[in-house]
Amino acid sequence: MDLINMSLNERKKWKRLRRDYFNEIVRKYSSLEDFFIAEEYNMAVRGYTVAMYKGHIGITVWLDYGEYEEYYVVPANSNSLRVSNIIMWQDDCCANTNDYLADEYIREDTKLIEGEEFDPENETYSDIYSWSRTSRLFP
Repeated sequence: MDLINMSLNERKKWKRLRRDYFNEIVRKYSSLEDFFIAEEYNMAVRGYTVAMYKGHIGITVWLDYGEYEEYYVVPANSNSLRVSNIIMWQDDCCANTNDYLADEYIREDTKLIEGEEFDPENETYSDIYSWSRTSRLFP
């Protein structure tokens, strides 16, 4: 994949493909915790970073030259999960940008994804779960 010579439309096409790929994986789970426990190791083996937050899970895909995209797993209306149409990405100019692949669920997803609160006492985000299965497997 040549990110340097890729047009924005081509990048958006690849983002949709990756979102659809992740959707196929997350649909079979009914809770964020179940997905995190079952798939964190598999995602790590594929080179993806998975982080669990309050209300959503972030899957970070590392691309060339320090660029990355973060996909958000959120609860669906039916007893399953889905990947949000909001994709955060950082380009080679260090600009963090949200890309909206569709208008569906944007307002609901934005509330979930941006609802984190900083805990000044611990100097961390208070709603990030501290446990990680991968960290216990690889001390």
